[in-house]
Amino acid sequence: MCASEVRVAVQAADGVDEVMLVDGRFRVLARGIGEVEADVAPGIYRAVARNGDASRDTLFAVSEADRVRVVRLDPVVFATPIPLAGTSRTRQRHAASAAGIGAAPTARLGTGAGLAILLRDPGEPDRELDPAALGHHAASFDGFDLTGPGIDGRIALDAIATREVAAGYLLANAEVAPGAYVLRAPPRHGERRCMPLVVPAGWTLQLFVAMVPDAQDSAARLADLDDAAVVIERTGVPFIPEREDLKLLELARRALARGEGIIDRDAMRALLRGKFDNPMLGLMAAHLILLRAEPDLALLDIVLGNTASLLGRDHPDVVALEARRARLGDLATSTDRLTAIVTRLHAPPMLQLGWRYVMEAARALPSPPRGGPFALAGQVVDASVWVNWIESDAHPSVAVPMVGTVAPHADDGPLAEMLGRVTANLRTFVARPEAATRSRPELGELAREVARAVLGRVSSAADAEHMRDLTERGIALLAEHVDWPAVVRRLKRMVRTRGGGELALSPAQRRLALALKELHEMASDGDGLTGTELREWLERQGLAVSGLSTDLARLLAVAEQVLDRRGDDAPPERLEG
Repeated sequence: MCASEVRVAVQAADGVDEVMLVDGRFRVLARGIGEVEADVAPGIYRAVARNGDASRDTLFAVSEADRVRVVRLDPVVFATPIPLAGTSRTRQRHAASAAGIGAAPTARLGTGAGLAILLRDPGEPDRELDPAALGHHAASFDGFDLTGPGIDGRIALDAIATREVAAGYLLANAEVAPGAYVLRAPPRHGERRCMPLVVPAGWTLQLFVAMVPDAQDSAARLADLDDAAVVIERTGVPFIPEREDLKLLELARRALARGEGIIDRDAMRALLRGKFDNPMLGLMAAHLILLRAEPDLALLDIVLGNTASLLGRDHPDVVALEARRARLGDLATSTDRLTAIVTRLHAPPMLQLGWRYVMEAARALPSPPRGGPFALAGQVVDASVWVNWIESDAHPSVAVPMVGTVAPHADDGPLAEMLGRVTANLRTFVARPEAATRSRPELGELAREVARAVLGRVSSAADAEHMRDLTERGIALLAEHVDWPAVVRRLKRMVRTRGGGELALSPAQRRLALALKELHEMASDGDGLTGTELREWLERQGLAVSGLSTDLARLLAVAEQVLDRRGDDAPPERLEG
């Protein structure tokens, strides 16, 4: 510590909040959980506490007269699909309904394990809806189905669930046989999202899904599987909304969503303590270790061994981690060893990083496997922490052969061509919105085309890095050429005057809109960011570049509609995230 430096301590109100100390050039000087300290020179700094999709921050000055500066941040009230106490989207009826999870199953599909699925609308519970709108809202919970051990074909989720339309939730709480299940969401535009749920013997897997507004129908809701939360709890243990370890689990999930191994030593210790009550903490801790620039392989071996003892060595997420571990450090990576690991995979892992690891391992084999879970290679969506895949009219089954090679990293191919088309259309759109929609494909459709090309085709680390580069280029382009301050102003006005249901945005999309607005203003002032700076800046807003393609597509479509409408701009006000 130099004589001119001052010790700064930043403290969060909650010990599981992520804390950062940022300097005036957007550089993160210190990052940790609960509290961080750093020695800094006099100047202006920002202290940030973050959890989930919410954050608290404050600017403060450090002077030469300071010896020690302590900055205490207000509590972060974050959103989560789990009905946790003290979070922004918790509803009392939802928490009460979840209390029976694990302890009091209401349906039996088998024995030896449990599966609970809570779909809940976290919106205002007392809003008044006319009969037609109420019907649309209720219908949002229709059409989910489940397949797995002991189920003949598929079973409608509604057939095994408790449903409270007025309270906005559906809870399926079943005793099941251990094994791999698949939840299918209702079809949208001929496509269905599918999510694997691997239920270990002696445990209850709990899936929490928020039902978010449908942009095309203000009363309807869509299942946000990208932002779902998964808990693995001992069968017979009831759900407790005050549990602190579930807040830590949500912090770990958000870190994985950003692709960062940011969990510090104290938080990692807490994760590992909790894994015996919730093995999902162990799986996430292992992935967070692997995301570090220099993974602690000795710690990884301990975490992986303990988690495997709880879930079983043939659990797909354990297999995926073993496949990655086999290719690191001084362990033998012989073809026979890798083949033995990969061929144990009987179902897709639940975590997206695990899918990437098994695909990398499979492609390293002389004869990559093509059947079983590897048939999903062309349909898996890389837009979430969780593995999701798309069933469509074109691909009614999941039997898609695995592609053994990927496009050369140096060649952008059709993705770059489509990005170029978006660029050209943007330039026309910015100059004359009405001409853009008539003389070229609509901006929103072009963006959706890019999103469709991206989704399901990122299956190796090289592919993921390549797509992050493309997405960063697209974000920089959009930030510069679309008048996002006007989009935000007009969107707020439309929401205030007529509800804006047809233009409803998810929390992540609202955060992205505000981020693009700020980036546009920075670019207008000549303060552009490099690719690395842009990525770090977005991550500080809680936005992972690797998962923004669908959110960008939605925002582009909204921008097209909003900027094409006439009317006075709204006065400045805060757009809530």
